[in-house]
Amino acid sequence: MSNNELVTRIYDAFLRGDIPFILDQVSESVDWETWDGRNTAQNAGIDYLLPRKGVAGTADFFASVAANLEPLDFRVMAVIGDGDEVVVRVTTEWRVIPTGKTFVDEELHWWAFDAAGKVDRFRHYVDTAKHIAATTPD
Repeated sequence: MSNNELVTRIYDAFLRGDIPFILDQVSESVDWETWDGRNTAQNAGIDYLLPRKGVAGTADFFASVAANLEPLDFRVMAVIGDGDEVVVRVTTEWRVIPTGKTFVDEELHWWAFDAAGKVDRFRHYVDTAKHIAATTPD
């Protein structure tokens, strides 16, 4: 199976709530949301966008999403590329559970794979201002 096909299966699993399938696809040393310290959402403490490491860290990411975000709309618009890197363009609408605020975003998700075909790095490219505004109480 190509990495493009694997990423498509990961999104299918996400949409049906099959997080164990997703966790089986990540490497033990996966860098999840690792940036260089200049990510404004991370600097603002947006929990579901904080850097994480390994399978346990990836599981924490999905737990944070479930605790903080209710998906109102989530659409995969395109899966781009193959090989060691795949980019996915999605449109989303979320309700932030702690604040009740909603927002719509267009996102890119970057997936990188190791030699064994496991997800080794992942990042969200999002409108961080929208995430910060929606998660900040009035």
